[in-house]
Amino acid sequence: YQIGKLKGHTPTSATLCKHRDGLFYFKKASPEENRHVSLVDMLHDRARQAPDTLAYTFLKQGQYRGENLTLGELDTRARAIAAFLQAHCTVGDRV
Repeated sequence: YQIGKLKGHTPTSATLCKHRDGLFYFKKASPEENRHVSLVDMLHDRARQAPDTLAYTFLKQGQYRGENLTLGELDTRARAIAAFLQAHCTVGDRV
C-alpha cells in the first residue's frame, strides 16, 4: 500500500500513530505539526527547542544500554554527515 493514500491523507498532512490496540492509524496533523517541510526541518526545529531531550538509546548486543543520543547531538551529527556528503559527492551519486 502507499502510505500517502491511507485514510485520504498525505504524509505531510498527517501523523502515523500507534493505537493502544496495536493498530496503526493516521491522525490529522495540527497546523503546528504541519509547518515542517521535511524530516530534517522537523529534527532541527525540535533540537532547537529541546536539545537535551533523549532521542535514542542504543543497545549493546540488543539488550544492554549503551550510548544515549539527544536531539541536539542527533541534529549535529546529521548536519555533519550532510556537510561531508555535499563536499564529497555530486547530485545523483550513490552513497
